[in-house]
Amino acid sequence: MFPIIQSIVEECIQKYKLRVKVDFTLLELMDGFSEEGYKQTSPEKIELIKQFAKQTGIILDPTYTGKAFYAFSENFLNGKKRSNILFLHTGGLFGTFAKSNLY
Repeated sequence: MFPIIQSIVEECIQKYKLRVKVDFTLLELMDGFSEEGYKQTSPEKIELIKQFAKQTGIILDPTYTGKAFYAFSENFLNGKKRSNILFLHTGGLFGTFAKSNLY
């Protein structure tokens, strides 16, 4: 876990007086799934986003949530890691309109 992430989580808990405890040893930070850079999305990530939309009716933006879903798919749906994981789609739909020609 990166110290800055832990610090942000702890500050948020304190600021909003959340009654939660986070065991940081249970968290794994996965990085390196946006090597193409901000606002750029590889063709294979676009294809995964399109297939997911066709199968579920859920549209993921290509800049944030789509890249996170790609990491989720690579690590958990494709069986590289085993765990109970919940993927939350937190929004970011506006990037989809700017890249609608790719869909």
